[in-house]
Amino acid sequence: MAMALEGIRVVHVTRTFPASMATMYLADMGAEVIKIEEPGYMARRAVGEAKMLEQLSWIIDRNKKSVQLNLKDAEAREALLKLVDTVDVFVEGLRPGVMERLGFGYAALSARNPRLVYASLSGYGQSGPYVDLAGHDLNYISIAGILDVTGPKGAAPIPPGVPIADLGGGAVQLALGVLTALLARERTGRGQYVDAAMTDQMATWMVLHLASYLYSSQVPSRGDIFASGVMPFYRVYECADGRYISIGTTEPWLFANFCRAIGREDFIARQYAGESPEQREQMAQEIAAIMRTKTRAAWFELLRKADVCVAPVNTLDEAIRDPQLVHRGMFPEQQLPDGRRFTSVGMALKFSDTPGTVRTPPPADGEHTAATLRALGYGAAQIAAMRERGACL
Repeated sequence: MAMALEGIRVVHVTRTFPASMATMYLADMGAEVIKIEEPGYMARRAVGEAKMLEQLSWIIDRNKKSVQLNLKDAEAREALLKLVDTVDVFVEGLRPGVMERLGFGYAALSARNPRLVYASLSGYGQSGPYVDLAGHDLNYISIAGILDVTGPKGAAPIPPGVPIADLGGGAVQLALGVLTALLARERTGRGQYVDAAMTDQMATWMVLHLASYLYSSQVPSRGDIFASGVMPFYRVYECADGRYISIGTTEPWLFANFCRAIGREDFIARQYAGESPEQREQMAQEIAAIMRTKTRAAWFELLRKADVCVAPVNTLDEAIRDPQLVHRGMFPEQQLPDGRRFTSVGMALKFSDTPGTVRTPPPADGEHTAATLRALGYGAAQIAAMRERGACL
């Protein structure tokens, strides 16, 4: 059975992690993704702590092809233009204006290929006063207001443990934008430009706080907001073995289940009783004392059977072995061509008819350059000459 994106060709010109994750999603669903890198790109050959980049590439470059072209070379640029004529999607994650200076802006490419979906991923978008401002994940969540509400009361903001702007604002948003534009093309016959800004997406993630602000006119205060654990029924508690467990019983009937399970039915009526912060904290401390009487495993088994929103706070090695995630195939083992095996990530979306698959391992640097150039009409002597002067690998 054909995969959902089989027949869709994607050219990806970027080194950035968020865009690479986005094209991994597309490749997993059957798209042919051709990465364009400059010859001699060293990320995968890095040593020391940067060796992590090699491990990362094993995951996010699966199902992709590697073509290495030096875009400072006129013939290499012409080869890329010819390649763009044959594809459906062009993805770039460089700073705004860079692709235009190289001759690969949307106007130039869409003139050659009107059906082309052209997607740009950047921190702040292709317009506005911050268009040229350098940034990373931490900066984007700062601008959007997320960082200010993250952390305990009376302390400095705490960066999240994962790069949520890169992943949620970058990878997922970019993939969604590409798919939406492809669907629109089916109806109109025309491609279009997709301007995906990580900060824009992070701003939409403030929707709960925005609703509260509009209702109360009170600016959310770090450590005093629902999601930060200020409420006793939505908090992380330490257990007898020093491990942690999360309780998320926002609905009254679920909180009632929790209170009965820990032997404190007197707390049930107090969940939303308008108590002072001091009274809420006193309740939380009493619950904390109870939670320290059993191990995490014991509490998890007891509370899950009591129909409580509960979960162990897993370390990464525990998450990899968690029976739910194992059952869902979220940390499968994969194998490199040389026989080395490694833990990867699975397909988050499950489809009944067109599931995503891992079909090929990450490519070697420039593994598909020669074949791609030959398909574009370049002869062996021409390719050899380009390699000789460093135009391709």
